Amino acid sequence: MDGGGAVEVRHWNADVNGVSIHVAEQGPADGTVVLLLHGFPELWLSWRHQMAALAARGFRAVAPDLRGYGDSSVPADPAAYSIFHIVGDVVALLDHLRLTKVFVVGHDWGAQVAWHLCLFRSDRVRAVVTIGIPFFPRSPRSISETFADLGDGFYITQFQEPGRAERAFARYDVATVLKKFYSIEFDNLTAPPGVEIIDFLEAPSSPLPWITEEELSQYAEKFQKSGFTGPLNYYRMMDMNWRLTAPWSGAKITVPAKFIAGDKDIGAKSFGIEQYIKSGGLKSNVPDLEVAIIDGHHFLQQEQAERVNSEILSYLNKFATASDSSSASMATEAAGEVRQWTADINGISLHVAESGPSTGPAVLLVHGFPEMWLSWRHQMAALAARGFRALAPDLRGYGDSSVPADPAAYSIFHIVGDLVALLDHLRLQKVFVVGHDWGAQVAWHLCLFRPDRVRAAVILGIPYFPRGPRPMTESFAKLGDSFYINQFQEPGRAERAFGRYDVATVLKKFYALEIDELIAPPGVEIIDFLQAPSSPLPWMTDEELGQYAEKFQKNGFTGPLNYYRMLETNWRLTAPWSGAKIIVPAKFILGENDVGLQSFGTEKYVKSGGLKSNVPNLEVSIIEGHHFLQQEKAERVNSEILAFLDKFANEEASA
Repeated sequence: MDGGGAVEVRHWNADVNGVSIHVAEQGPADGTVVLLLHGFPELWLSWRHQMAALAARGFRAVAPDLRGYGDSSVPADPAAYSIFHIVGDVVALLDHLRLTKVFVVGHDWGAQVAWHLCLFRSDRVRAVVTIGIPFFPRSPRSISETFADLGDGFYITQFQEPGRAERAFARYDVATVLKKFYSIEFDNLTAPPGVEIIDFLEAPSSPLPWITEEELSQYAEKFQKSGFTGPLNYYRMMDMNWRLTAPWSGAKITVPAKFIAGDKDIGAKSFGIEQYIKSGGLKSNVPDLEVAIIDGHHFLQQEQAERVNSEILSYLNKFATASDSSSASMATEAAGEVRQWTADINGISLHVAESGPSTGPAVLLVHGFPEMWLSWRHQMAALAARGFRALAPDLRGYGDSSVPADPAAYSIFHIVGDLVALLDHLRLQKVFVVGHDWGAQVAWHLCLFRPDRVRAAVILGIPYFPRGPRPMTESFAKLGDSFYINQFQEPGRAERAFGRYDVATVLKKFYALEIDELIAPPGVEIIDFLQAPSSPLPWMTDEELGQYAEKFQKNGFTGPLNYYRMLETNWRLTAPWSGAKIIVPAKFILGENDVGLQSFGTEKYVKSGGLKSNVPNLEVSIIEGHHFLQQEKAERVNSEILAFLDKFANEEASA
C-alpha cells in the first residue's frame, strides 16, 4: 500500500477466498480499522464521505468492492453469491490484513453482510453500525414464499429470474438505471401488473443533490464494465441463503450494534419494519443495540453524510480503546501436567485438555467416534515433552463440552467453526492439526475451509475424499440397512440398540473392531453384531475405559451420532468446495488392519496416488495396527507425528 496519510485514498487488490477483492483504504495504516460494506447498486465509493471523516479522526477506513461489483471479481455462477461466500470474502480479507477484530459498518446489502458477519463470526467484530436494513432473525418461511403475496411486480420477485432484470435495465444507459434507484422516494418497490420495476422507477431530470455528475460517472463506468448480473445474483441466492442458514434459526446478534435509518427510507413502512424497530422487536434480537432515526431516504450515508458521520464516530469512540479479546486463564504449564478448562465460543462451551508450555508451537488434536480428548493422552505427553503446546478439545456433543439438542447443530460448519473460534479465543493465528476418525474429517475440512489457520496437518485413519457428485447417503444406499452409517441415520434407532448394553460394553465393541466393513447381517443391529472382548483391551486400562464410560454415561450417544445424521446436509452445504484440493502440507497415517482400509476402494485410492492428487503436499505412512491407532500403537504414532511436525516447527507462523 502507498503511504499512510489521512487524506489519500489508496487502492489495492487481494486474492482471497477464490476471488480478487478490490479495496479502497484511507487513514493511517496503524489506526483502528473500520470495515465499510456497500449495498446495491453501489461501490466502495458510496463511503467516500465516511472514509474521509474516519481517516481524519485516526481510524483506518477499509472499503472493499464486494464480489460482483467494481474492480472485484465477478464470478459467473449465481451460487457463488451466497451469504457464506460474501461473509467468507470479508473474513478472508481480515485474515489477509492480519486483523483479528474490526469495527464494521454496512448499508443495504452491506448491512445484510455485516449482520451475518456478526452472526457467523462475532469473534471478528468489535462493534457494528448498520444503515437502512435491520437484522431479522431467520423466518420459518423462505424469502420467495414470504414475498409471494406481493405478486410479480415486486422488485425482488422480478430479480429472481436470470436475465429478466438485465434485459429490462438494458433499455436504459447505465447512469439512468443508477439514478432511477438512487432517487427512489416511494415506500414499496412494487410495479403495476405487467410492468418491470426499472420502467416504473423515474429518473430525475436534474442532478441528485448528494452526488456530482463526476461521481455518478464513476459509478456508471464500473457498472458498464461489470454489468448488473453479479449484484442481482445476491437476490437470486436469497432462498438458498435461507436454506443454508437453518442452524442459525433463532440466533441473536451478540455484538454491540447501532442501527441508523432514514425516516423516509423506502423500507421504513414495508413489511412492518417501522413497527418492528419502534416496538422493540429489533432490540429483542440485537440486545446490545442503539437506534437512530434521522432525516433522510435510503442512500443515507451519501445524502446525509455529515449526520451519518457524526452518528458513526460518536458510537465507535465508545469502543475504540477497548481490548480486542479476552485472555484465557491457565494454570501452571509444566510439560507433564494436563490442564483442563472450558471456553464459551461459537455458542457453546468447549472443554479443552492442554499439556505443554503455552509459548510452544500449538498442536490441535481432534478426536473421533466414540472418543474424547483422552484418546490423545499418549500424544499429549510426547508433544509436551518436546516443547509443543498440545490442545485436545472434547468436540461438541462429547465429554465435558456442550451437547446441543438440535441435530442441525452438528454440521461440519459448526464443528470447524468451534475449532476456529477456539483458535481465536487463544489468539492463535496458525496451528498444527492432528485428527483421527471423525476428527480426521473435521481436520480435513478445517484445512479446506481455512487453510490460513493450519501450518500442517497429520491425519489418522480417514483419507481426504473430494466432494462426490452424490450425497454419501445415496452412495451408501447400495450397502443396505445393515450398514452402520445407514442405521445411524434414523434418530433414536442406534440409541435404543446401544441401550441394551452398559456403556463400557458399547465402547469396547467399537474399540475392538477387526472386521473390514461395518455391515451387520440382515435384520441385525450393528451393535448386536459387534463383539466385545471378554478380556481388557491391550492398549487401554480399565481405569481409562472407566473414564470414557463415565462421560458417555452422562451425555449419551445422540450428540456423536448426530455427526452421521448431518452427512447429507454437509454434502449440500459444501457444494462451493466441489473439486477443491487440500493445499496444506499433510501426512496421512493408516493402520494396515484398519476397519476402513478395504472399504470403498480406500486402499487403492491411497496407494495408487488418488489421495496424493487431491492433497498435493502429502506424505503417507501405512503402519501395523487397527483403527484406534494413536492409542494402540502410541509410540509409533508419536514418532510419525513428531518427525513430520519437526519439519515445520522452526518456521515462523505466518498469517
